Amino acid sequence: MRKTLLVGAFAALGACGGDSGSALQGIYSIVGWTENTAACTEGASIFPQSDTALYIKNENFLGTKFLNGMLCTDLAECEELAADDDTIHLGGFYFEDGNDDDGWTGGSFFGTTDDQGNCMGDFFEYSLGGTNDGAVIETRTIPVDGFQEDADGFCPYEDAKAAARDGTCVALEVVTVTFESELP
Repeated sequence: MRKTLLVGAFAALGACGGDSGSALQGIYSIVGWTENTAACTEGASIFPQSDTALYIKNENFLGTKFLNGMLCTDLAECEELAADDDTIHLGGFYFEDGNDDDGWTGGSFFGTTDDQGNCMGDFFEYSLGGTNDGAVIETRTIPVDGFQEDADGFCPYEDAKAAARDGTCVALEVVTVTFESELP
């Protein structure tokens, strides 16, 4: 393997757009966290984790709107980070498509290339559903390959996303949250 690449949040956001307005904005406590690394079904509890809170906030990066789910160590950290309107804090989940009624989706890609420029790795497909009282975030892991790096030596996010549509989910992580407060 020649190099490791993390492509996702900003690459995805540059390719998508639309209105990401959501009534799900707020600060939440994490009340459940499960993981199954062997199958795409809900697994055993891995709760508690070091992150015990999450905020969901509409963001705008260079005119591209998305819904950001930022993990925090506690509610106080979420309040502090969410109040910082000069910085987009990333560290969790990114939802560039959807709405509150039908749910939100997004993704990221972590992978490598070989000496011939073939991309391979894992696409992480995020989904968000719920109400302002509580929500569930699912992350599906889908191994992908069969596409080439671009002229700059990066694996294109859209190619990884397309490969994931034909791929098979091999792991599932589920985070369950309950609403605590409005954004500061």
